[in-house]
Amino acid sequence: MMRRFSKQAVTLSQTIYQTILADLISPLWTAYCQRVPQALRIHQLLEGHNKRVVHDHIGLRTLNFPWSSSSALGEKLGQYGYCIRDRASDPEQHLEYFWFHHPAPEVPAILITELDIEALTKSSQMILRELASTTCHSTLWSLNQTPACKPALQPFEALLSESEIAAWFSLFGTSAHYFSVSVNQLDRQNDMSKLIKLLLEEGFTLDSQDRLIRKSDQTLLAQAITLPDQLEVNLGDQEKVRVSTGCYHFTLRSKSPSGKLYKKFFSSTAFSGTQCD
Repeated sequence: MMRRFSKQAVTLSQTIYQTILADLISPLWTAYCQRVPQALRIHQLLEGHNKRVVHDHIGLRTLNFPWSSSSALGEKLGQYGYCIRDRASDPEQHLEYFWFHHPAPEVPAILITELDIEALTKSSQMILRELASTTCHSTLWSLNQTPACKPALQPFEALLSESEIAAWFSLFGTSAHYFSVSVNQLDRQNDMSKLIKLLLEEGFTLDSQDRLIRKSDQTLLAQAITLPDQLEVNLGDQEKVRVSTGCYHFTLRSKSPSGKLYKKFFSSTAFSGTQCD
């Protein structure tokens, strides 16, 4: 059962905030920076130019096995006061997206991207089940958990040929896929043009495949993303593979007609999630 916190209680209780930071956010951030070293360098760069750097949200990837599904992870997030605020589907890619919001200021939201395992072949499902079974009993699977054993090269390539998310999960599990900086809460680089100018001047490369700044009038969001870090990973048979381990994201939010910052993530307004505030 999800434990609920009132907005006032969460806002005033430093104990709750420190618990969330120590037990949830910091472990995710530490593991993420080990895989995406540019994130720590950029974070330190921004700290040198701004009074504080706050993350808007964290992206997690998972599969809809009962023990690693969005429902299972959402229940764990609920223990920290999170509740689901928005969701969306991509049937062509067999993906579901779940946006978990926290009522406390400066606690990042969490976006869970869930792949339907039924979209994978039986052999791929078996590979993933075997990897998970070497880690722990399924009911103990948790946030920020990676499989204890990596797949051999051939099974990994088989997963990759079907789904990049499935292959990524086989290496990194439910650890953070990305963190996104809240551009709104930077005091100097508090718009995208200033932020991008600084990043480019410092030698960081941004993903411009779609466009450098990705805007949506419907969602009142603007986002920018670095090119992914590429790291060599040791596989289960002592072979190595070079993979994309993650990017660092930046999110700028606009105000809704009500005058408040837009807090959701998707353009669809059909979903009516549990209200956190």
